[in-house]
Amino acid sequence: MKRSLLLLAVLLQAILIFSADTPWGYFKAYGQAWYKVEESAGNTFQFRRVRVKTGGDIVEDRIGLALQLDLLSDDVNLLDLKIRFRSSMFDLTVGRFLVPMDIYTPVSPWNLNTLEYPLLEDFSPWREEGILLKGTFGPVVLYALVANGSGANTFTGFIDTDSEKAYMLRMDLVPFEDMYLGVSGWQDHFIEDKRWSISRRFNIFANIREKNFLFRAQFTAAEDEDEFDRNFYSYSYYVNLSFFVSDCEFVTRYEFFDRDKAQPGEIRTRFTAGLNCDLLGPGLRLSVNYQINGESQDLLNNILIFQLLAEL
Repeated sequence: MKRSLLLLAVLLQAILIFSADTPWGYFKAYGQAWYKVEESAGNTFQFRRVRVKTGGDIVEDRIGLALQLDLLSDDVNLLDLKIRFRSSMFDLTVGRFLVPMDIYTPVSPWNLNTLEYPLLEDFSPWREEGILLKGTFGPVVLYALVANGSGANTFTGFIDTDSEKAYMLRMDLVPFEDMYLGVSGWQDHFIEDKRWSISRRFNIFANIREKNFLFRAQFTAAEDEDEFDRNFYSYSYYVNLSFFVSDCEFVTRYEFFDRDKAQPGEIRTRFTAGLNCDLLGPGLRLSVNYQINGESQDLLNNILIFQLLAEL
């Protein structure tokens, strides 16, 4: 199955490259490099991501294809492969893609305003194979997803009959173009210690963008239930505030994350202050982040990160 998907991906890429010459097609390559200064672990340089994205419309403004490949791993890694059917009110996506669970989950690393995703994204699904339906009804935007989910795909000894699926529902209220308030929920089955468990997530979030500033906030609660009806509760929140001056963004974000309310020592906090500046246009961006991590056993305090991101 994996080989078939990769062959299909290569075929689609060959087809879609020609769409780069049309008004509605694209072919882009991205590179992302980090230089990290950690408090007690020394300094490190690394290439974080090297990716290729391509896509185009089969029927203009109605049916489109998109593909994304990760070239940094030992093997070419297929990240996204999806087809979209669009109309004035509905948008149907089929394939493999980022799940639009909240504000940051569907955001590409190239468009992050901080160099790390929020801590609460540990609660969120990432790429899934499934079907996503989006409907726009005036100021109300609805999402419904049925995905393969965790299933038993990688657990030896279980037969994956695809009988267990993952589900997402989301509703956004968009009173103005650059403002929305949203709620979303997610349920999935997964295997832990050879037992089927149920995982549930709930999010409430707000996004307000004006010419010179951006405000984002989110609260997430999670519940994991095993086959013995034992429940584990987690929650997290963040507040993000950015200011824009010319081609630069000054960003701050505070985060709180409690992985298990019943267990002491599972709390993590993080404060991030950063600067993003476009150099020579939006295709070259320099970013600097300073992180202060607190109450955590697995993260060093005080991390300084420099990033250079290039789009070809």
